[in-house]
Formats: sequence, C-alpha cells, structure tokens
Amino acid sequence: MSGKIERYRAHAYPVPETMLAWQMTGAGFENVGERGAAVRVKTPRPRPHELLCRVDAVGLCFSDVKLILAGNNHPRIKGRDLKKNPTRGGHELSLTVAEVGEAERATYKVGERYIIQSDIYCKGRGMAFGYVFPGGMSEYTIIPEEALHGDEGSYLIPLREGGLSYAEAALVEPWACVEAAYRIRARTSPREGGRALVVGPAGRPPFEGLERSGEVKTLESPDPDAIAALARTGGAGERVEALFTDPSEQAGFDDIVLAGPAAASRPVVEAALGALRRGGILCLLGRGEFPHEVTVDVGRVHYQDIRIVAGDTIPLAYAANTRQDLLPGGAVHMSGAAGPMGQMHVQRAVEHDRPPRLVAVSDLADDRLAYTVGRVERLARSRGVEIVSLNPKRFPGPREFEEALVRTTGGRGFDDVVLCAPVGALVASAVRQAAEGCVVNIFAGVALGTTAVLDLDAIAKKRVRIVGSSGSRLADMQYVASRAESGHLATGVSAGAIGGCAQMLEGLIALKEGRFPGKIVIYPAVASFPLTAVGEIASRLPRVGALLGPGGVWTKQAEEAFLEETLPARA
Repeated sequence: MSGKIERYRAHAYPVPETMLAWQMTGAGFENVGERGAAVRVKTPRPRPHELLCRVDAVGLCFSDVKLILAGNNHPRIKGRDLKKNPTRGGHELSLTVAEVGEAERATYKVGERYIIQSDIYCKGRGMAFGYVFPGGMSEYTIIPEEALHGDEGSYLIPLREGGLSYAEAALVEPWACVEAAYRIRARTSPREGGRALVVGPAGRPPFEGLERSGEVKTLESPDPDAIAALARTGGAGERVEALFTDPSEQAGFDDIVLAGPAAASRPVVEAALGALRRGGILCLLGRGEFPHEVTVDVGRVHYQDIRIVAGDTIPLAYAANTRQDLLPGGAVHMSGAAGPMGQMHVQRAVEHDRPPRLVAVSDLADDRLAYTVGRVERLARSRGVEIVSLNPKRFPGPREFEEALVRTTGGRGFDDVVLCAPVGALVASAVRQAAEGCVVNIFAGVALGTTAVLDLDAIAKKRVRIVGSSGSRLADMQYVASRAESGHLATGVSAGAIGGCAQMLEGLIALKEGRFPGKIVIYPAVASFPLTAVGEIASRLPRVGALLGPGGVWTKQAEEAFLEETLPARA
C-alpha cells in the first residue's frame, strides 16, 4: 500500500475549506448541481454531537432518481422549499470520519470507517438520510445527532480496519434491502388489542382466534358501504375522516374476517381491503368459490404491509404459509431480475446455504439477461441449481410467456416469485404461476395506488402469500455487513460501473436509462473519471484492469490501484 493510500485511509490531512457537492434545488435532473456540474460549497463543520465524514464511495440507487424526479413532492420531503433549503441524495455510502464534534470524541475517532442505515428514527419520527438530511453526493457529509443518538442507538455501523473495500462497503445497503425481503415476519394471529371486523351471514360469526382483539365489530350483511362507514369510525366512536388519505391513522381495522364466499363478493373484498390500517390483514374463511377478479392496491401491500390470508378457521388461515425465505429445493421465478437489484436476488438464491433447485430469470433485455446468468451459471452448476432465462418479448403474449415459465417447473408452478419490476400486472401473473404454498414477494417499489386485478379464488385455494418490503432496518444492515466482512457475501460483485465526482449526474441519468447492468459506484474524492463499465476499465487504466477478478469483477485490489492513480496529491 502506497503512502498516498495510507494517508487517504487514515484521513491524515486537513479537511479542505471547500468541497464539491451535488445540491438538489428542485424537481428534475436540471436542478441537480448547477448547469450539469457539481457546486463548490464551504465544507461544513460538525456541531458538538455531529461528525464530519468523508464520502469514500456512493452507490447510486433508483430511489435517488425518484427523489430527483419528484423534488418537493417526494413524500419524505414534502412541503420543503428546496430552493431555500436544498438537499442531496446518496444513501448507499462508505464513510471515513474526518472530524469529530467535541461531545462525541470519546466515541468516534478520525480515520474510523462506517456505513450508515439511512432510515433514521429519532423520538418516533422518521428522518431519512439522503432526504431530510443531505446525503452522500458530495466529498464530505455531516452525520447528524439524530443518527448518532436515535431510537435504535447509533445508525452508523463500524467496519473492520483492512476489511471491505469502499465499494463493497457502500453496496452493503442495497444488499440489506434484498436481505430484508426475506426477513419479513408474518403476523400469525389477529392483532392483540387491535380492532377487528367480522363480516358474515346471520348467526354466530366465527370468533375463534379473535379473543385477544381489543374490539370486534360484526356486520351480518356484506355491505361495502357499511364496511367503509365502520372503518371511518375510530375506536371511541368518533368519525375519522383521514382514513383513506393515511390508512396508518386510528381509523380502519387491523383485521377483517370475511366469513365464507357469501361475504366475499368483489365489492365487499375491495371495500375491506380499503378499510385496513397499515399492517392490516384480510382473512378469507372457507374453501368455496371466491371472486376471480378483485382490484387490489398492490402499492399498499409493498409499502403498508397489507396482507391476505385464507383458511378454514381464523387460526389456520393466519398460521398457513408463514415461511420467510425461499423454499429449499424449490422453484423460484425472479421477474424483471436483470437489473442491479434483481441480480443480487439471483446471486443470493444461488449462494444460499439451502438453495432452490430452479431459478428462472426473466427480463425484457436479452443482453442484460445474458449478463445476469453469466455471473452465476458456473456457481449454479456446481451447486446443482438450474438457471433458465426467458424474455417475455419473445412470446406472442403474456399467457404464452406464463405457460412457458410454468413448463420449466414441470407444470407444477413456482414455490416463490420475486418481483423486481414495479408493475402491478406482474402480481396478477405471479398468482397464475404459483404452486400451492407459493410466496409472492413484491420487491420493487410499486407506488401507492398501483392496482392489480387478482384471482382471489386462486390465492385462497393455493394458499398464496403475497408480501412486500421497502428498504431495510438497522439489524438487516448489521447482518449483511457481518456476512460481507466474514467473506460469506461478495457485495462488490454487484458493481457494474465506476466514475468520479464530476460524473455523479451522468451516473444518475445512466441509472434511469438502464445503461449498465450492475450498480454504479461513484468515488467523490476522485474529482473526475469517465463513467466506465467495470469490464472496460482496462481500456482506460490497464494496471487496474489487470486486477479485476474472474469475469471482470471489481475487487479490492483493483479499487486500491484505481485510487492510487486518480486521487489528488493531497491524499
């Protein structure tokens, strides 16, 4: 390791007076930076309970693109005047402490390395880093007091000295989002102390399993308007008009039981789904014919944890099909999985301690499909995992594509379907592809209000479980970081292109356009380096290219050589 790299790692040089930053002052790429370039601003200094950290690497995420396109209307910063109070994206970060506020000097030291969980909660309030707090699209960034002393303690995760490369560390965050999708814990009974509604025919409704609910209302007549009216009434009898603008409020139900097909017509089901609170469950009882076409807001499944369960009794329905991970030895379809995050799902499935026997990968781009399969096929063969790829555009229509998919399973259907594209129709397709006991995982960020027409009868009879997750929590990142540092997970394999600070905006546009199949990693301390696919780095820096791993993978050695050649002299 050269002296320059050693000084850089330790931050053994003064903090510069100014830094480059990609400030965001409104909606649209034209409002990121100034005339397409980073802005030079005064380097901030930490207050007593803050840190100033150097941003060593930042992975670009489609969430950053969504923030830029939405601007002031993004839900995490809604109402903020970005012209007066700019923010910065960037939450997939590798950080080095550059300066420590005086009140934190017993805990943090200059030169220490960290990653950050961006979903910060302090006093019950969510304040996301890279949204509310300016993120890492700059040479340096402030880690605020709320991140150091939040509801879960510190949201910084320390890294072992000499361990992960900067790119490997930055890519822990997106990998944690992937891991979180397989750590979704099912609620296996009606919510204790919650609010429940039973809709059923005349006679005693099925109360078994609802004994611990705080309030149980009954509705013998399956009337959609009556369901909506009951939902708008809070627990104390007051009217709560905010129900359908914020379902997480007091109004609505934690559990709604539809007692048999007679209580589960399409209008009733749709009214019941709309009457659920955040985290609510719709329980279908019985084995008769349920409606085949029900309009479901699958965005609520993804972002607000709405679930549908089915069974002969309430306890059986809630306990059915509660597994969290892929079925060992099963068949999984990764839909829209040739993008950067989808590739992580495929890699995880193949590398799993108990992998599926079949991984079917679909996407609309043949070149990206080939890239995705090529990264894992050798390992898959060695582990007895069959990899198949299909492009929907190569079939006359969606049904022919679905039939071809199911044929890969020998006709039985898939045990798991992971949706990596934010398209509501894919959820309906997943139900049709499902084997009994299938888990459909809505991973991509399907917006609230995105609907799909689902076959409720198929969901009930096949006991399909539909889940969704958004982002990750601190424990997920800690778990992934430990696996990466122990050598059990190669996060750096996901790097598809690299660039310098001046290429930040180009990288974001390239991400939106899908120009690179892997993750784009920017090194803000490198003033400028052309945005370059990892596999093509040898054309610009032959010595760096010679240090890539098998298959042209970005390695710690290649990164060190890259920084040696591109970092400014001060480092």
